[in-house]
Amino acid sequence: MVTTANGAEGETPPQGLEDEIDALYRGPRERFVPERNALAKRLHDGGHGPHAARIKALVKPSVSAWAVAQLWWTRREDTEALRRAGRRQLVALHTGAGPAEQAAAGRERRKIHERLVDAAAEMLAAAGHAAGASTLRRISITLEALAAHGPDGGPHPGRLSEDLDPPGFERVGPPAVPFDPDPEPPEPRDEDQAALAEAERAVDDVRGRAQHAARRLDGITRDAENALLLAERADQEHQRATLVAQRAAKAAESAMLAARRAQAEAARHVGHLEEIRRALEGLTLEQRRLEDQLRVARERCGDDRDDD
Repeated sequence: MVTTANGAEGETPPQGLEDEIDALYRGPRERFVPERNALAKRLHDGGHGPHAARIKALVKPSVSAWAVAQLWWTRREDTEALRRAGRRQLVALHTGAGPAEQAAAGRERRKIHERLVDAAAEMLAAAGHAAGASTLRRISITLEALAAHGPDGGPHPGRLSEDLDPPGFERVGPPAVPFDPDPEPPEPRDEDQAALAEAERAVDDVRGRAQHAARRLDGITRDAENALLLAERADQEHQRATLVAQRAAKAAESAMLAARRAQAEAARHVGHLEEIRRALEGLTLEQRRLEDQLRVARERCGDDRDDD
């Protein structure tokens, strides 16, 4: 996704909005989302709903896209020189310029391109971002795309959210506006110059194909890394589930043992209660026997008193 400067349809942008959007892309990458959300909220609270929605939809730039945007904001002269060099090479290709001019345009573009890639690496390191080979490769490809579009075409270099795919100089149509690069006096067009120009065109073509292959490799690598991460997470979930199952099995075993102990204890108490019941029955019978004896004794005592 590449952000453009177009406002919300049907509503005039609030004054200074475009400058605030530029500030989002110009600032630290880690501050993009909170600053974007704060700007969207201010617009919404101010009654600018369509513009708030537009800002809310802005995507946080990738590290490589952010680096290229920073080159635009901090190395504007070199970035514009790269785009002009791209236009000059494009004109040379489509106007049948001589081999010397085509070769000179290609050399100029490559020189500026390499300088910007080096600057991007330094910028990433200073900002605390890893400047690995994959990131620098994506930066290089995006810069090639900006050069191929020229100074008047393509997306806004300072508002990139994602990397660009270069169309390639041989596949870009001729410029809409004639371009006068103020060529130097023509050099001899001998066979060596023609061979040099052809070789440099071949190098550009191979480089473009290599960059596309590198992007595909980056994508496959990211997919493989994501798949590996998912596999690791699945394995961790399996281990956690196994641990939970083991704990549940141990808990079930402990519960079963506790139930057996409770059953044994209950049986013991039942036996004790039976003993107490039998003892109570014995005491009841003994009480009745003694009461009968007491009654008989009382009756005898009464008979003796009557005889007297």
